[in-house]
Parts: sequence; C-alpha cells; structure tokens
Amino acid sequence: KLFVIAECDRIPASAAEGAVELLAKGGDVVFLNHLPEGLCEGGNLPEKLQDAKIIRLDQLAVYAQKCAAVHLKKAARRVRIAHYQGKQDVLFLVNEDASADKNEICVPGNWSGFAYDPYMDRCYEAKTVQNDGMTCIAYELEPQKSIMFIRDTACGSKEEMPKLPINRMKIEAFATSICRAIEYPQFKKGEADEDFSGFIRYEKTMQFEKMTRAVLVIEDAHEGVEVFVNGHSLGIQIVPNYVFDLSSELEDRENQIVIEVATTLQRERRKDPDMAAIYLGQEFIPAEPDPAGITGDVFLYYE
Repeated sequence: KLFVIAECDRIPASAAEGAVELLAKGGDVVFLNHLPEGLCEGGNLPEKLQDAKIIRLDQLAVYAQKCAAVHLKKAARRVRIAHYQGKQDVLFLVNEDASADKNEICVPGNWSGFAYDPYMDRCYEAKTVQNDGMTCIAYELEPQKSIMFIRDTACGSKEEMPKLPINRMKIEAFATSICRAIEYPQFKKGEADEDFSGFIRYEKTMQFEKMTRAVLVIEDAHEGVEVFVNGHSLGIQIVPNYVFDLSSELEDRENQIVIEVATTLQRERRKDPDMAAIYLGQEFIPAEPDPAGITGDVFLYYE
C-alpha cells in the first residue's frame, strides 16, 4: 500500500493519523518535494511521519511502480487498473486510450480465475502463464472498454475471450429515417438537419450465407447506439468503437439490420438565448451543432 501526499504546507490531522496507521501496518507513505510544516488544526507533524520518504514529482511514477504488487508487462499510457482485495481478488481494467491494448497483467503468486466482461455480462476463460513467482494474464482491450479478472472458479467457462474475425467488408447505402424523442418509435424518412435532436435510424437488409460468425463494428457515432437484428435488440453502447456480435441472431434468409443513434438535446436547444450574455449586454452567438448519427465507417467482420 502506498499513500502519496501532495506538496503542501499543512495536512489535516485525520490524514496524518491515517498515514501513521498505514505505516504501522507495513504500508508506505511518501511526501512530494518536502514535508508539511504541521497540521491544519495546529501542532506539529506526528514524529513517525517526520522520517517519511520525500520524492520529486518526476520520480513518482517509477517509485509507485516498484511498490505495486500488480503491473502490466508492457507500458500502457492510459490503461487504468483497480485491484480489489476481499473475499474475491478482482482486477478491473479500463482502456481510456484511443487505441487497443494487447498486453498482459501480472500478479504475484499462483493466480487462477476467469475473465468477466461487465458490459456483456459474460465470463470467459482467463489465459494465464506462471513465471518467476508471478502469474501473467493475457488480454486484448479495445478503446474505452473494460474487463475484470476474478480470482475464483465459480464461472467455470472454457470459452475464450472473443476476437474480431479476420475477414472484413464495409457496409454502406443505408436507408435513413428520423424521429424526435417524444415521437419514438414513429420514424419517418428523411435526413437530420443541424437543429434536429432525437433518433436517426439506419436500415439495411443483408444475406449472411455460410457465415459462422458476424460482428458489426461502427467506428464512430454520436451519441448512444442501439443495434437490432430481425427486430431483436442487441443492446445500447455509448462509446466507440461500437461492437455488436450478430452471430446468434442471424437466420438463413435475408436479415434486417437496424442501427439507431440517439443525439443530444444540444442541437435543438443551442439557439436558446444565453441569459447571462443578455444580462451583461454581450452578443449571443449560438454554438455549432454537435455531430449526429453515424460519423465513422461501418464494417462487418466475419468468418
């Protein structure tokens, strides 16, 4: 455990008490750049903190990595890791970067468990390798997606975490229609103008002959995306890439693919007068409309 106290002149007594307790339990406490002069409530810093480590901000990343029991095999700029310890040991990873992260997360000891996709509510077999007293778990995490690794055998799944099929085709020429939120689901043919807020629907009928697996990927859209196959919803996603596995819903006939994209109210309300600007006598200039609908390419990955 590591408690980092930012550069400051004084700290609350409660923070000082917590730091002393952490040291007593074998944890580590470091101050950035210098020790505080004392406590916010008055008085000196506790004696046990006066000998605490002092490091510079540019040394913190390296120091913290040495203290961490869990680490990534390869450096990842924006992968966040939360390690929950209790009845079950849980590793929660979120990829906040714009590119996928293919990596391994390593933990001390002989670690066995399963992978859990919290969005799809599905568990998979965790691929682990033991080496030099560490267990490394392989993963591939798309941008803005998350995964959990849980130290438990309750899942019992032998299914591997899915990867995109190799073959790819671009899907274009959708039939489009629009619907204001209050009128949903009464869509009418048309295109969204710059003041439209609501739902934009994209429809296409396709044959999926001899495909054992089909995954729809929408590279960008604004904002929420829901996909339907033959009238059945595959759920709503709110961050790109929007990835929907169509395989279980496809039938041996023409299949109807529907993509519905919800906009924000900004487009509809952006011209509302700015009362603060009016009060201050300033000129009111409406904001540019937010993007709407599908704004990236749509691909079908299949095998």
